[in-house]
Amino acid sequence: MDREKLKQRTNKRSKMKKTILIAILLVFLLSCSSKKEYFTKEIKDGITYIHNFKLPLSDIDLEPELIIGNEEKDTEIFSQISDIKEDNNRNIYIVDRKNNEIKVFSNEGKFVRIIGRKGEGPAEFNEPESIGFLNDKIFVSDTENRRFQLFDMKGNFIRTQKLEDDIPERFEISSDNQIHNKSIVFRFGNNQPENLLFRIYDLDFNKIGEFGSLRQFKEPFETFVMNISSFIIDSKNRVIVNFQVENKIQIFENNKLIKQIKRELFFKPTKPDIKTKGSDGSYNFSASYEPISYGLAIDTKDNIYVLTSYEIKSDEKEKEDEEYFSIILEIYNKDGILKQAIPIRGISPTKIYINKENKIYLIDSDEMKVIRYKAVL
Repeated sequence: MDREKLKQRTNKRSKMKKTILIAILLVFLLSCSSKKEYFTKEIKDGITYIHNFKLPLSDIDLEPELIIGNEEKDTEIFSQISDIKEDNNRNIYIVDRKNNEIKVFSNEGKFVRIIGRKGEGPAEFNEPESIGFLNDKIFVSDTENRRFQLFDMKGNFIRTQKLEDDIPERFEISSDNQIHNKSIVFRFGNNQPENLLFRIYDLDFNKIGEFGSLRQFKEPFETFVMNISSFIIDSKNRVIVNFQVENKIQIFENNKLIKQIKRELFFKPTKPDIKTKGSDGSYNFSASYEPISYGLAIDTKDNIYVLTSYEIKSDEKEKEDEEYFSIILEIYNKDGILKQAIPIRGISPTKIYINKENKIYLIDSDEMKVIRYKAVL
């Protein structure tokens, strides 16, 4: 074969390779362009702002595997469930704020014991709010008695602990053994809101930090309502806060705000109607509003779960019929990107908890039942 023919063949092969490479590149670019992103991301002053756009509702249905709450059994009657958690032995603890007690069940739903009763003495509660476990001890925030109470894992009383200038409310214990207490943001005594959402204590209940500024409003009670929130701590000790009235989720790391998440809502929120009356230093307050979202939870992969209101459209009502729903379960990944929106059918949940097996507990606020569902991720 002479040099000229060899050169022509080499050039031909080179052109074919280039054509194949261009075709592969075009396919790649087309696949990337066809994959629509449903969020925007912006970094400003060191804070990442994420806005999630509306995603189609998932066709997944939560699959229940356990229900606790039978009106025919005294042990399964609840008045107002404020918290629910599992201990390391997978026993289920249900905090009943109005009945001033904690009911303990096995993981199969069998009643085990009651901890506490109404009162101001040891092992007595006045509207307990939250429960946690650490070093074979049970921690309970005894809110209206303005103290923590500690018990052993059999429910025996150990001691009480007051907090200096603070009231125990919702709390979580981080993996580095710090107690994060959500501060009361409104005090009737001086009608002034606190400036911070959270205070941090060590295991001896010494204050070691505080963080989370409030959005301020003209009236103290309005500041209180607009800052109603729930929170959880992930595996990296980041504090995730979900606001009930405002459309935002905030993430704090080392006591600093690092991320704020917003999403396209499935309904148009209304501004809270807040009324105040005052005379001689005494105030009466009332507020009516439709919450944007309710509970907050996190799974073992740091996916974030949020219960959010959903306003069903008139044409959807005919399709749904008896399967009407008004709450959806939003699931975000650890970066704050909304991945799923699952309709919650048949119940009206206001609180959520996820155990170490990623099973979902929902509290039905209408019938006051606890329902455990199989994991969805």
